Amino acid sequence: MGTRWRTYGTLVALVAITAAACSATDPGVLVGDANSVTTQTGKPDPVDTTPGEPDPTAASEPEPDSTAPPFSVAPVPDGEIPIDDEIIRGTLDNGMAYYIRENDRPGAQLELRLAINAGSGLEADDQSAVAHFLEHMLFNGTEKYPKNELISELQKQGSEFGADINAYTSFDETVYMLAVPNEEESTTTGLEIMHQWLTAATIDPQEVVKERGVVLDEWRRSEESGWGRISVQIEDVLLSGTAYEGRNPIGLSTAIESMTPEVLRRFYDAWYRPDNAALVVVGDFDAEEMETRVKELFGPVEARAESPEPREELQWIERDGPQVLIAHDADLTESYAEFSLPHQATIPADTVSSQRDQLTQYIALQTLANRLSDDVRRGEAEFTSAEVSSVEWVRTMSAPSLMITSSNAQAGAGYNALLDELARVVQYGFSDSEVARVVDSIRSQAEAGYEARDTTQDARYADQYVEHFLTGAAIPNADDQFALTTMVLDELDGAGVTDAFLGLYEITPPLLLLYGGDEAAGLPSETDALAELAAVGRRQVSERADAGEVGDTLMDRPAIDDEGEELEYAGDPRVYLAPTYIEFANGAQVLINRTDIVDNFVSLHIVGPGGLTAVADDDVAEVYMMNEVVPFSGVGDLDAVQVDQILGASTVEVFPYPSYTEEFFGGETSTDDLELALQWIHQSMIAPRVTQAAFDTAIERNVSMMSEIDADPDLAAQLALDVARYGDTPRFRSRLTLAELETVTPEDVERVWKDRFGNAGDFVWVISGDIDVDATIELAQSYIATLPGSADDREVAKDIIPPPPSGVIRQTVEAGTGEKASLSVLFTEPSDESAQEQVYAELLGHVLSTRLTAHIREERGATYSPNASTFVTTEPTPWVVTSISVSGSPDDMALIAELVQQDITALGAEGPTDDEFEGAVAELENSYGYVSNGVLTQVLAASIDDPDAIGDYVDRAEVLADISIEELTEFAKRVLDPTQYIEITQLPR
Repeated sequence: MGTRWRTYGTLVALVAITAAACSATDPGVLVGDANSVTTQTGKPDPVDTTPGEPDPTAASEPEPDSTAPPFSVAPVPDGEIPIDDEIIRGTLDNGMAYYIRENDRPGAQLELRLAINAGSGLEADDQSAVAHFLEHMLFNGTEKYPKNELISELQKQGSEFGADINAYTSFDETVYMLAVPNEEESTTTGLEIMHQWLTAATIDPQEVVKERGVVLDEWRRSEESGWGRISVQIEDVLLSGTAYEGRNPIGLSTAIESMTPEVLRRFYDAWYRPDNAALVVVGDFDAEEMETRVKELFGPVEARAESPEPREELQWIERDGPQVLIAHDADLTESYAEFSLPHQATIPADTVSSQRDQLTQYIALQTLANRLSDDVRRGEAEFTSAEVSSVEWVRTMSAPSLMITSSNAQAGAGYNALLDELARVVQYGFSDSEVARVVDSIRSQAEAGYEARDTTQDARYADQYVEHFLTGAAIPNADDQFALTTMVLDELDGAGVTDAFLGLYEITPPLLLLYGGDEAAGLPSETDALAELAAVGRRQVSERADAGEVGDTLMDRPAIDDEGEELEYAGDPRVYLAPTYIEFANGAQVLINRTDIVDNFVSLHIVGPGGLTAVADDDVAEVYMMNEVVPFSGVGDLDAVQVDQILGASTVEVFPYPSYTEEFFGGETSTDDLELALQWIHQSMIAPRVTQAAFDTAIERNVSMMSEIDADPDLAAQLALDVARYGDTPRFRSRLTLAELETVTPEDVERVWKDRFGNAGDFVWVISGDIDVDATIELAQSYIATLPGSADDREVAKDIIPPPPSGVIRQTVEAGTGEKASLSVLFTEPSDESAQEQVYAELLGHVLSTRLTAHIREERGATYSPNASTFVTTEPTPWVVTSISVSGSPDDMALIAELVQQDITALGAEGPTDDEFEGAVAELENSYGYVSNGVLTQVLAASIDDPDAIGDYVDRAEVLADISIEELTEFAKRVLDPTQYIEITQLPR
């Protein structure tokens, strides 16, 4: 539950165009789902496979397709974009819209949405905060599920519940979201809950009073922070004089404090009506049968009140002239310069021309961002980053933006760099090569998504259909969308993008936002900024040199001189674990695991022991800094800009991550870009670079953060928790101090990197996903076997993590301004590292979150979102760690701390209630039913040194089924010791 600012216009168009690429994410597929298994051709297998026993052909090789080129899709003619005919959609006699799609991959799951075409923009003058508060109340009681029984019912069905997960409210709409197992009982319950939300809210007076505190805490989190206060000022600039003015979704604190059932009921009856709503159902079911169920359940629904006449037309009003906002806030540790051209959004955005316009605007801004980012990479900038952002807060407004981030000391430099680049595009335009760089990046994502079209996730479809109902956004099939994307990209060049951007620039008054900390230096006055903005066309700048093209590869493929030895591996094909296991002469151990979980998707996990435990004290700071420096310095003969150009035109997302006990590369790529991903890893290991530019940028970013720790309440609390748990040593602290940062040198960063990543034989290499095994073996022989390394030099993580301190440690940290506070609690107890204990830990985390939510949020109304997690650390010493965080009013922190301890004590003494236990088991059962490539890579990597890793993973569901409330109670009593924990209270300074 939460508020949300809309992001329409260019960025949404881009998401729509590359939506299929987003489907290549890897949330998981149901174990044993017949519809998730493919035959050797890679197509869905029509044979009914018994659940729990996937077709063994799932792990076999795909046959090569020698037919037409993979992207030979007929172009879409100009005009309206056709709607995907796989969608069953319609309008009931009562005016309610519905969208239904049958989607059997990943299968066995249902995604439901209830979209209400009304948000805070339709609140009456006496209804501030009502739309969002009402969203909360729908979880606090309906006729069938009074009070909080609805939340309990959702948890029993295995649905996840939490802040911003199940619903959101914006200026323009309110949307409710559910994901439930595709079982008859869960399906019936899910549809019934949607029906209850639309028709049967109780809005109990007692629940309204209790929920005031919850919403107030959300208001504090939103408004009582540096970003929140700046956002209020931006909102005033953007929305003053429009129908949205004064109707922020979170509302006024005074309105929240005095909220009544009557004002909520009036909004509910006016806008929660069938002719103002849409139901979306996507999942593994018979679509025609689902349509019948929807008609039977929702067809009889009637409006509870007459429709307000006339409905207020919510329009954002374009400005008459340029606008500048210069704002300071004590809690901002960095400074920002943001430029936008706000204009009326095209609604509905369902034509070729509208998507062409929006995509062209995005390409222009991304080209500018690339220019500025290249300056950072070359060390030619006094700012730290540049990116495309957005200030599109409402539906009828399109306002993508270009944002530069700098330290507060260099705020003026960031502002001037922004104006310089605007001047260059006005005076010289864009070149073909720099536009092609962005086009190639979008094309790569679109191509990868198109290949993954048969594994588009349910949630992706559901969210697209909500957008269609609310805004008329296009919802074409994959063929039409890809054809449209390709057609638009093929016709764009430097001149075309320049003309489109300058055409918009000439007719749209610009918006310039300059905001940072109180110490932000070098910013102009508003008068001077307006004058300089008006004079951009006369600003003295020189034309940029054309960087040209750099190709699409990082290196030549090395010749194979070691084919490796294939070893036996006892996997488990029931859960897609049937890898080919090869060891090379350099000691590298490689696991190649073909799955059909997501088409055209590959996950990588390359991990070696050591990490922070294996370096000398004097090198700890370098470990912290190296992953912020080396990946942004280039590799081999290619500088950082060239590497970014090559990787930017691909789907490769792989980064290094050092930890306490390991160093590893992790990430993902499309199948076609797997070789490029391996090239980057190969080059990073044998030919890393450390440039002064990357080093200086990383240091500046960290210095900005650490110079003003008391401006960042979350960082200040985390650092206090680090020191309380481990002592004041950089090896176990989240951030380096200013003094420690001063000791780091580029030479030492490079030396430590080579020490950590220089031995390929120290790593287990796992590749899992939609791959051809033989082709991937050849890639491994070329890029892994040719790396320097030796199995004789493999490291072992050292046991240097200190035990937790004895007794109860309580500290108070003062950081941040505004009436916002938080509590952090940490329990650490020894673990036996058994598979059963790991399941105990996950169960306990769910139970504890449920209990804290029920007691502190729902009963007391003292917080918006309490969080608890329990997990088992495995190396080098196993610990059971429980982490709790609760936000609230500074005046309530003592009470919240007391309530947390009461719940913990009661849990150990009495154990969880039946409902708490049942809900936690259901959530875990649901999550255990799915596998993902990302998780499989971790299990496979662990299995090399831990022979029980596969069995522990496969048998989790059986272990879960055998756990009793009594056993979980004993576990809770042991690991939540009320006489030994750390408690950090953060209060405003």
